[in-house]
Amino acid sequence: MKKISLICLLPGFILMYSCTSGTQYKPKKITADLPMLDSIKNKADSIYSKKYPGNDLSIAEYFINRNDSTMTQVMKDSAGMIRQIIIARNNTRIYTASFITMVN
Repeated sequence: MKKISLICLLPGFILMYSCTSGTQYKPKKITADLPMLDSIKNKADSIYSKKYPGNDLSIAEYFINRNDSTMTQVMKDSAGMIRQIIIARNNTRIYTASFITMVN
C-alpha cells in the first residue's frame, strides 16, 4: 500500500517542482525584416497601395513579381507601422507574419 501511494504522489511532487522553478517568460520584440522587404520591393514588377479608412490596418502595399509568381502584401496601421506581411506564390501562402505592439 505504501508503494502505491508513493508512486501516486511522486508525479505530483515532480509537477509541482517543475511549475515553481522560477523561470519566467520574457517576451521578445520581433520586428519586420526590412532588408527582406527592400529586396522584395526591388524585384517587384508592379507596386500599388490600397487604403482602408477607419480600420486598424489602414494601408496595404502590394508587391507583385511575375517572374516567380509571387505577391507580397504588407499591412500597415495608421502610424505606418508594419502589422502583417503575407507572401503568396501562385495564390498559395508561403509566408505569413503578424506584428503587435506591446503596451507597458
